[in-house]
Amino acid sequence: MLNEFPDELLRDILRRIFDVSDGLFDDNSDAPVFFRSIPSPSAVLLVCSRWLNIATPFLYEVIIIRSKAQAQSLALTLQANGSFGLFTKRLRIESGYGYFMQDTISSMPNITHLYLSLAVWPGDNVANVCTTLPLLNPSCVVLHEALTDEIPQNLNTQLLAETLRDCIIGPWTNMNTFHFPYSYRHHLIQLIDPNNVLGRRASLIATALSIAPALETVFFRNALSMLDTAQRTIKPYHPLQIIAKNPRLRHVVIPEKYKDLVAPGYIIPQGIEDKKLVDMFVTRSELYGESNEHPQALVDMAPLPPKDPSYVPLARVSSAVQDEIWSMIQSHAMEIRLCGQHMNDSDHGYFIGEKVNSTRLNLTLVSKAFNRLATSLIYGYPVILNPLRVQQFATTLQNNPRLGALVRSAKIWGGGESALDMREIVARTPNLERLYGGVSGTSFHWDGFETLAQNAGSTLTCLALRIGPPRQGKRSWKASAPFSLFNNFTSLRTLQWDSPSGMSITSKKRDMLATTLSTLESLTIGEFHPSFLGAMTNLSLPSLTHINFNNLSHSKSRKENLSPFFKKHGIKLRKVQLCIDHDVAVFDLCPNVTFFEYTNQNKIPNPARFKCKYNHTALEKVSIICSHPPISLTFDTSGWLHFFDKLDLHHFPSLREIQTTYCTWPKTERTIQSSTWPQIAEFMKLRWNSDIVDKEGTKWRPRLRCEFEEIGGSLEPPGTGDQLEEDGRQLRRPYLLL
Repeated sequence: MLNEFPDELLRDILRRIFDVSDGLFDDNSDAPVFFRSIPSPSAVLLVCSRWLNIATPFLYEVIIIRSKAQAQSLALTLQANGSFGLFTKRLRIESGYGYFMQDTISSMPNITHLYLSLAVWPGDNVANVCTTLPLLNPSCVVLHEALTDEIPQNLNTQLLAETLRDCIIGPWTNMNTFHFPYSYRHHLIQLIDPNNVLGRRASLIATALSIAPALETVFFRNALSMLDTAQRTIKPYHPLQIIAKNPRLRHVVIPEKYKDLVAPGYIIPQGIEDKKLVDMFVTRSELYGESNEHPQALVDMAPLPPKDPSYVPLARVSSAVQDEIWSMIQSHAMEIRLCGQHMNDSDHGYFIGEKVNSTRLNLTLVSKAFNRLATSLIYGYPVILNPLRVQQFATTLQNNPRLGALVRSAKIWGGGESALDMREIVARTPNLERLYGGVSGTSFHWDGFETLAQNAGSTLTCLALRIGPPRQGKRSWKASAPFSLFNNFTSLRTLQWDSPSGMSITSKKRDMLATTLSTLESLTIGEFHPSFLGAMTNLSLPSLTHINFNNLSHSKSRKENLSPFFKKHGIKLRKVQLCIDHDVAVFDLCPNVTFFEYTNQNKIPNPARFKCKYNHTALEKVSIICSHPPISLTFDTSGWLHFFDKLDLHHFPSLREIQTTYCTWPKTERTIQSSTWPQIAEFMKLRWNSDIVDKEGTKWRPRLRCEFEEIGGSLEPPGTGDQLEEDGRQLRRPYLLL
C-alpha cells in the first residue's frame, strides 16, 4: 500500500519519525535528554531504497553528538559525502570534540541552531571545532555548563569559551537567541564552585552578549534564584545586569514553572540601568504561543464551520446507548480501572494525591443524568482512604441497603480501628467481588471475616486483608478461628493474607481440605501463624500457580520452614516471590517456575542460592528487588561484581533476563567509564546469554565502539583470560559509548 503513496505524502510521514522538538533540542540541563535504550530511528532507512532516498535528509537535519564514536562516524561520513552536511539545520555537540575534523563543521553551512557544551575535559581537543565555529552563522545558540560536583577547568574549556565569546561579538551576525546556562550564585553553587570558575565564565559570555549585534532573546536556565518573592525584587544578578545593557534585547525568557512568580510589580534594584527589564520577563509559551516552538511558516487553513448552539451530544441515539457511552467516559475519569488492582502503599498515595474521590463527586454535579450514572460507579467501586470515611460509608449502607447491592470492588484503607465498621460493610454487600485492604491496611476481626465468608464468599474473587486483635478489649479477642471458613470462598482466585492468629482444623473437617480453595490461583502471605501455613500445605490447591512470601522480613514468620509447602505445591507453581531470609531450594522443588523474585532486604544475595541439582528448563526471568535500595548497595560495585562473577547459571538454559532495582544505567559518555553495570551486562550476555535489566525493565544496549581504553574492576568474559580477581587489576575491553 505504501508503494502507492506519492513521495510528498511519504515524506511527511517519515519526517515525524526523525522530528526533534525545539524544547528538547534546546534543553541545556544536566539531564541526558537524548539517552535512548531503543534502536535509532535511522533503521527506517533500511526498509527500501525509496525510503532511503526520502529519509536521508531528515536523518542529517538534526544531528546530536553524545560520544567520541558518534563524532568520529560523522566526520568520516561527511568526509566521504560532504553533501549530507548541507541538510543539517541543527547541531548539538554534547561530547566528542576531539574527533571532529577541520572540515566536519565547515561541511554544514546551513546550521541555524547550535548547541555547545562546556563540559569539556583535558582529553577533549577542541582545536578543530574552535577553528571552524566562526564559519557558521546560527540564529539560535544553546550553551550548556556542567553544574555538578566536578567543574571542568582546563585549557580546552578556556579555549572554547573564548572562541564562543569572539563568535558572539563578531561573525555571528544572525544570532538573535541565546540560552544562558548560568544560575544565580546561591549557596549551592558556591559549594560546588568555591573558586568561582562558573562566575568568571558567566561574566565572559555575558559581556559578549551585551554587545551582540542581533541579540533579542535570552533564555535563563533558572529564574527563581534571582527573584526575591518576599521583597518582590529582582536580585542584582551580575550577568543579567551586563546582558541588559544590550539595546536590542527584547525578551528574558524564564522556565514555565516560574510563570506565577514573575508578575507585574517587581522592582528593579539599583545598579540595573535598564528600567524596562522587568517588562521583558516572559515564559516560553508566552513568547512562542501554545505550540511552545520557534516560529514556523504559517499554513493557511480553511475556516471552521460555526458552532450550532442547539447541538446536543448523542441526541440521535437511544437512552440505553447514551448511558453506556457516558458510563464508559465516567469510568475513565474515576480511575475505575485501578479499582481492579491490588492496593499497596503507592496506590494509597496515588489516590490521595490525585484526589480521585473529589473528581468522582464533581461528576455528580454536572447533571441529573450524570448524577444517576456516577452514583452507580461511586458505590460500585468505592475508594475509602481513612477511618472516618469507612465509618461514614458503613452508616450510608445501613441507611440505604439498596446501595450495598451495587458494590462490586472496594478499596478500603481504614486501619485497625475500622474492624467493626468493616463488619457492617461486608454484611450489606452481597455482590462483592473484590475487597482490597492491603497487608498494612484495614484490619478485620474474626466475626467480620465470618460475616464476609457467609455473605459474599460465593462471589468474592480477590481478597486482601489483615486479621488482627483490636487495640482495646483484647481479652475478648479470639486467638484462632476454624479454617473451615475458607470453604465458603468457592470463587476465590487471589488471596493476600496477613494475620498472626491461628487456624483450628478439626479431624472431622479434614476430608473437606481436598476441595477448599480449589479455584485459588495466587497466594500472597505476609505475617502468618504456623497453623495457617500448615493448613495451606495440606490443601490440594489444584489451581495455584503463584506464591508470594516476600513480605516476611519484619515478622516472626520469617523463621518458619517453608520447605514442606514447596514440596507439596512446588510442581504447580509458575511464579515465586521469596524473601531472602528463607533458604529454600526453590528451583529443585519448583521445576516449572518461569519467574522467580528475591526481595533481598538490602542484602546482596548469595550466588549459591541459584544452584540446582538438575537442569531447570522453565526459568526465564529472575528479579532481585528492593523497593528502597540504599545508596551503599547501589554503589557497592565490588559486591555486585563478585555476585555476578560467581553466579553459575549452567543449569538454567532458558534464563534470559535478570532484573535488579540496584542497576542504574549510565547515561553520559563520562559516566560509562566509571560504571560497573555495563560491564556486568556485557559479561552476563556473553557468558550466559542473559540480559541485565534495571527497575524499569530496560536492558543495556551496547553503544558504538570507538577505541580501547584501560578500565579497572571489569568482569572478563570466558575465553579472554582468567576470571577477575578481587584486587581490581586492569583489563582491556572495548570502550562502550552512547
